[in-house]
Amino acid sequence: MSLSKKPAVKKAAPKKSVAPKKVSKPVVKQANPALSLFSDTDFGGTRQRFRGNLGVRNLGVVGLDNDVESLQFASATTANATLVLFADRNYQGRTLIIRGNRNISDLADQNFENTASSFIMANTNLSNQDITDIQNAREVPNNYGEILALIRKARAKRAK
Repeated sequence: MSLSKKPAVKKAAPKKSVAPKKVSKPVVKQANPALSLFSDTDFGGTRQRFRGNLGVRNLGVVGLDNDVESLQFASATTANATLVLFADRNYQGRTLIIRGNRNISDLADQNFENTASSFIMANTNLSNQDITDIQNAREVPNNYGEILALIRKARAKRAK
């Protein structure tokens, strides 16, 4: 008597309906320029780091509204990088314009200690007219990233 095994037959799984994929904005990871803001002089205290062509319209969302005392700003790819600190939120008010790689250990030397409420940085030379245009529009150019209240939402989600 010979035992022959029947080949196993796999049954097809029932087809599941597939939800359409969400289309999201492409994320561009940009390393330059790089900025570190510090709450104390000589690069001490709370530090927040930022990279790429970026604007922050309210430094309060990262805990540094009117609380920046020193900074490090650099670009590995160009000497023309620009950082603009604004005294008020939404890219308004008095400005401090920094061009090229700079470490400023005490913003009091620039008459801007504990003054910054927003900033924009670019890996290119922003002209005075570009900065005026940003102030008039109250927003960063289309090809720039911007940090908004999403940071608060992410922090609240992590805290749960």
